[in-house]
Amino acid sequence: ARVFATSVVPSPTATPRTSTRKTKSRLPLRKPTPPPPAPPPEDRPPPPFVVSRTPSKLFPIYHLTKRGGNQKLTIIKKVDGDRTVFTHWLAHDLGLELDKITILTPSNNIVVSGHRKGLIAEWLEKYGF
Repeated sequence: ARVFATSVVPSPTATPRTSTRKTKSRLPLRKPTPPPPAPPPEDRPPPPFVVSRTPSKLFPIYHLTKRGGNQKLTIIKKVDGDRTVFTHWLAHDLGLELDKITILTPSNNIVVSGHRKGLIAEWLEKYGF
């Protein structure tokens, strides 16, 4: 049986190897600029809709990414009452265009384009849900 012995000798012109491991940069997340202030909730009648919380006492707001990450959506569930008024108030207070908000008829979920979970949660807290 033959035994091959090989040894690697570094060439004199070779540079020492450094780690090629890629690390993610830990940049601070930037919050989007807040929309112009909306009229306070005291100036409005009580809302004709209710948003129930989940069993863990959180808002039923979820992010969804589609089309390979190019389409970002926010889904709001458990909205009871007048969903049309909900979408109009949401669009007005967050400064969104009304065509960026859709009501899904079979499930009665509300879909907002973009990842806006934080903004919508703050908006719901402002109305006491």
